[in-house]
Amino acid sequence: MLIDRNGPWRLGNDLAAVMRARSEMDRLFERLENAREPFPAVNVYGNGEELLITAEVPGLDRESIDVSIHEDLLTISGKREDASGQKDVCHRRERGSGSFSRSFALPFGVDVESATASLERGVLQLRLPRSMESLPKKISVAGS
Repeated sequence: MLIDRNGPWRLGNDLAAVMRARSEMDRLFERLENAREPFPAVNVYGNGEELLITAEVPGLDRESIDVSIHEDLLTISGKREDASGQKDVCHRRERGSGSFSRSFALPFGVDVESATASLERGVLQLRLPRSMESLPKKISVAGS
């Protein structure tokens, strides 16, 4: 039997305090880890004529996602619903829920009227063609 100099009851209280502190530290590190992983994960590809943007949005349907462009800023936003009911006790949460929003500066102006968006197997795909106004223009040099 372990005996603490301050009495046998003291050791049990210290152990409980250490376990509570560990639990709080685990929760803190879990929140920090989740904060480093933005949602949705996005890849952006471009070839000078158009941008291809893919975003991972597992479990979402197209009604849950909003895509907007204002000037040179693309925003993908929406809401992920919690899969469980309010009455359930959560024992581990790795998938977040609630509203999300990510914005990206675009490298050139986009022809919004010709842009397309599709959702297949949890991947949102955006094709954003470059606007005619943002294409480089050649200026001829006059002289003798």
